[in-house]
Amino acid sequence: MIDDPGQIGPGLSLGDAADAGSSDVDTNFRTAVLQALRMEGIDIVALDPNQIDSLVNTLWQSRRLRNLFVLEEGQAPGFEDVTVTPAELRNTIRKELFDPAESTSSAALQTGISMRQLQGLPLTSAQERYAGSAGGRVPSPFNMSDVTGYGYGYGDPDPDFPSGVHEGIDYDMNEATPLYSPFSGVVTAEWSGGYGNLVTVHLDNGYEFRMGHLSGFAVASGQRVNPGDLLGLSGSTGNSSGPHVHVEWRDPGGQAVDPGTVLNPIFKGTSFRNLNVSPGVSEATTSALYSKYPEAVSAFERYKGRRPAAQELMPLIGMTPDQLAEYFRRQASHIPGLTYGAYGDLKKTADSVSQDLFGHGVTDGMVKELSDQGKTSEKAIKFWLEQMDIAGKMDPKQYQTLYRLNLPHYQAIYNQTGADPRALHHQFQQAQAQGITVPAYEVGGAVDTGPPDEPTRRTGRGF
Repeated sequence: MIDDPGQIGPGLSLGDAADAGSSDVDTNFRTAVLQALRMEGIDIVALDPNQIDSLVNTLWQSRRLRNLFVLEEGQAPGFEDVTVTPAELRNTIRKELFDPAESTSSAALQTGISMRQLQGLPLTSAQERYAGSAGGRVPSPFNMSDVTGYGYGYGDPDPDFPSGVHEGIDYDMNEATPLYSPFSGVVTAEWSGGYGNLVTVHLDNGYEFRMGHLSGFAVASGQRVNPGDLLGLSGSTGNSSGPHVHVEWRDPGGQAVDPGTVLNPIFKGTSFRNLNVSPGVSEATTSALYSKYPEAVSAFERYKGRRPAAQELMPLIGMTPDQLAEYFRRQASHIPGLTYGAYGDLKKTADSVSQDLFGHGVTDGMVKELSDQGKTSEKAIKFWLEQMDIAGKMDPKQYQTLYRLNLPHYQAIYNQTGADPRALHHQFQQAQAQGITVPAYEVGGAVDTGPPDEPTRRTGRGF
């Protein structure tokens, strides 16, 4: 009975309040997406966490999926329940990821194809048709029939650039021509001097796609877009002698790359599966860089949780260990509003306090809450955790049962051993409401799933 989906058990609670990778994405939604992937045979543990976060954020932008999360009024933050069944939600997500006829997001569909290819799984017949058809092509950023001629070619001198190098390609076109995104990513829309109104799509792999001189924006900074989404209209703002769009393609290090390397294949109808959006660095070159700069690679892995691409490694070359540590401490972390340094310091303190109170660390979602509320000292964190008063709401041994049942879920999906006491208490409430008895955890007992990585520490409160 404990493993009944939708009730309690590892990763199956609708009240899971673990970190979602984004403050805007409902945590229940993330769990449902990962369950849908598992049902498709995808090995979640083998996927890059950044890839998972990107997928969840992309799917969250689908109004059809997001609207399934109609939250009940009167629910306290962190305890929302979805009003559709888990089966309905997983079925919808599977269609969005793997069924071209049903999907409303080409980015989500292509992600589903990429994941199956990455794991060596065969594509479905529907996916094969999509990947080989016009539906699988990368959307063109604008209609080539509107192009009356090219401006400066890449590398030609341009008096508007102090360096004497024009870092993109100019496409002449009529005023107010719609401009679309070929890629998924997060947008920056801003006034940028000579570029005029500039829109930048920050791809998940670190590359940037830019279009300048727009007459107006259809997106706002911080918004996530999918391939084919409207970004704005062409114009002649900034340093411009007439209506056109200036297009740039930049690598993760911020260096300009010939935009023709990606635009020419797109205009010729290249499909997603055949487009290379990380050109110019061979595996042999990357391997040689790893061997030559192990300290930089190690520092990147320690903070980012993955190995760097060659372009990401370039800015780190030549730094001392102290310089590398300081560099990454200043970088924005996966928690919005926190640098890696601030995140690491707060997580360490919160883990220590939570370990004493509950026998485990905290989740990244809790770190975000503490940061937002300005609670960073040991005393403030302890007071915040004690206000949850979990000890007065449920038996400590039953709490340990739920924690240990959820531990594989936290480790496999979120790569952490912490837990949110509110989520575990919410599971306990769900079980009680449905007449399910949560057995008390005893070492060697029937529900013993094995001890955590560190022995549970008992305190005067029983946790």
